[in-house]
Amino acid sequence: MFGPRLDGESLHARRQHELLLNKLARTRSDIVFLSQCKQLNIVPKGLRIRNPLHSGDKRIDSISDAICSRASHQLRNHALKFAYTKQNRLSKELIHTKDSLQNLVPDTAANKKVLSALDTTYRRDLRIVFKRKLRKLEQLTTQDPLLHHLQSTGHPYITNINSKDTQPTLHVPNTKSSWTPPEGRNRFIDSFACKAKTYLDKFILENAKRPLSSNVNRTQSMAIKKLRNNPDVVIRQADKGGATTILNTTDYIFEAEKQLSNSDFYKILPEDPSRLFQPKIDELCQSVPQHVATKIAELTPKDPSLGTFYTLPKVHKLPKLITEAQQALPGVTPSDPENIRRSTFVS
Repeated sequence: MFGPRLDGESLHARRQHELLLNKLARTRSDIVFLSQCKQLNIVPKGLRIRNPLHSGDKRIDSISDAICSRASHQLRNHALKFAYTKQNRLSKELIHTKDSLQNLVPDTAANKKVLSALDTTYRRDLRIVFKRKLRKLEQLTTQDPLLHHLQSTGHPYITNINSKDTQPTLHVPNTKSSWTPPEGRNRFIDSFACKAKTYLDKFILENAKRPLSSNVNRTQSMAIKKLRNNPDVVIRQADKGGATTILNTTDYIFEAEKQLSNSDFYKILPEDPSRLFQPKIDELCQSVPQHVATKIAELTPKDPSLGTFYTLPKVHKLPKLITEAQQALPGVTPSDPENIRRSTFVS
């Protein structure tokens, strides 16, 4: 199907659009194929990195094999990301060529025939490349006994890409599954599960009796305790990165007071509002089933206490600390506020 007769410039634009659709079909088949390879944890033959080292030492060879395998998996993942990027670029170029065709072929009926013929060609090409990728995937799964068993029994983890919709709005199929194979169905999985359980049980028994040991000596432990009890410094975890910071208490209090004095975010309350919440909670308990009301009552503290305001230093902004004051992220420690445990139960 070639559509209506076109002049030279229109024919060139149509040919450009057709070539882009052909590239898009091959790119989308690559995305589906590589996505399924990633789900099945296999690497296509063309992306495998062969081990150039054969020292004869089993330990060295196993390490080099592991490095090559890890690099092959990373190369496959990179190829998948590149395919997604290429798909986005082709989609944008197709929009541009489609607009060019509409300008060169102003007749609506003729333009519709051209696009219809191109769409038919695109879907035909997509079916061809999908079948090719399906055969390639079947060959890869046949090489692994476990994957071959799943593929031959029609397991939902193996998606038949030949049966997918071939419209231009095709998306990568979702192959995630919560299915767990039952015992006795596959001897390879049963053997692996048994060995893993035996190893974990042995590890737990061996380490349960082992006394906990400190990674600091006595002198270091005494220094840490003195530093912790020093009222002139404040020890806090950094906002990002997990670092431990030690700050001057005066500067720490100054930063906290500066943030609390910002009336755009904080205001002073005349009294503790906790007592005002209790009547509303009692009213809520009357509108829910009895067992829910009983649970809420159990989770409601009789003497609720307020949280503690604190700040976390933003040490990841160190370049600014040279010329500017210390920046900190505010937070509140829930020192048994009455809504925390109830909120957890309701959620």
